[in-house]
Amino acid sequence: MNDDVQKHRQRIYVLEDHIVQLVAFVDADPHKHGVLQLSISLGDHDHFVGPVPADRAAGRVQIVGSNQPHTFASGDGPTAIYWIEPECRLGAQLQGAFLRDAPFAVIPHDLLADAPLDNFVAAFVERWDGERFRPISYALLASLAGRLSAPENPVHPAVTRAVRFLRTLPHRKASAAALASHVGLSESRFLHLFKEHTGTPLRAYLAWKRLVDAMYAVLVDGRSLTDAAHEAGFSDAAHFNHVMNQYWGVNPSALFDDERYVLEPVLAYQDFDAVRTPA
Repeated sequence: MNDDVQKHRQRIYVLEDHIVQLVAFVDADPHKHGVLQLSISLGDHDHFVGPVPADRAAGRVQIVGSNQPHTFASGDGPTAIYWIEPECRLGAQLQGAFLRDAPFAVIPHDLLADAPLDNFVAAFVERWDGERFRPISYALLASLAGRLSAPENPVHPAVTRAVRFLRTLPHRKASAAALASHVGLSESRFLHLFKEHTGTPLRAYLAWKRLVDAMYAVLVDGRSLTDAAHEAGFSDAAHFNHVMNQYWGVNPSALFDDERYVLEPVLAYQDFDAVRTPA
């Protein structure tokens, strides 16, 4: 492994629509999250995904479905791990092309032939800040989206409207009944459609969004972990701690205070609209 990469264990870029984690090495215990996980080798090494360590598949590009328990090992080289909202256009494309009803899948590496992967290694080694990293992250996503066909079953417009409505609400606070009413559906029909088209239950999706909000409150606004938890809509700091452990396998104080993690917030995210499902 490149000595320069070893010096920078993990770099995490926090965007509104997705999070990117650049790692030199990681071997994660079983966990799950309410968004898609796309892992990309930044060299010629494989990484390994599966329900348990003894049953992992090898591949240079892999995807894990929303809310799917899995383990992950990055292999001997730098890796980019994306967490992508399942309701965006790219999320729908990835699910339709590779997952369907499967929990995991290996993606052909040549689909990223036009992606700026060398820049990802440079970002890792040279410690790029969030604003410098943002264009290459969107370039990779746009490159991948451009090589995939349109989803066979586009995200239902009611789900798209509900997600956009959620973005206007403080702390993402809205009941399933209120969201269903906003898009003109019964609560049961809305919950069914949301899970069908995003791959994750509404409750898990909201937990993920609140987690991102809390991370922004700490990184951008300088809030304490307790204040960030309340501002993001968690019931208390213990709830924030529980969700962070569920999604990342570490507690918030470790993630924000441990020198192994360098978190870079990216303040603008409207560029990702280009790969979103239109209303």
